[in-house]
Amino acid sequence: FNESGSTVTNEYRYTSSLDGKCFITDAETPILSNRECKFVINSAEENAIAIWKKSHPGEDPKEGSLSGWTTSRHYAVPTTDQPVHEIESIRPWFQEVWKERVRPLLRKQLHLSPSLCRD
Repeated sequence: FNESGSTVTNEYRYTSSLDGKCFITDAETPILSNRECKFVINSAEENAIAIWKKSHPGEDPKEGSLSGWTTSRHYAVPTTDQPVHEIESIRPWFQEVWKERVRPLLRKQLHLSPSLCRD
């Protein structure tokens, strides 16, 4: 791990199932550290509160409410989430993780040539 608590290696161990359509990373080589997961969760929760407060000045959201979260972005797979690009505090971090960890791992898992994938 580096200073930010992120994983430094690009050698993630994983298992494949469903004829190579599903990949699960090994617990010993996680793509995201616990610290990074906490950072993303806290950032998303803070962003949700900020969104809610913009539309409800002077009020505080109720404990356990979904205020500030989207619930209708995916028709076929209902989720409660926020678009990553709308959470300014994690955008640079996510772009780095995508470029340095996720994309190389997907290329390896799906046997894609780097020349086929644009930056």
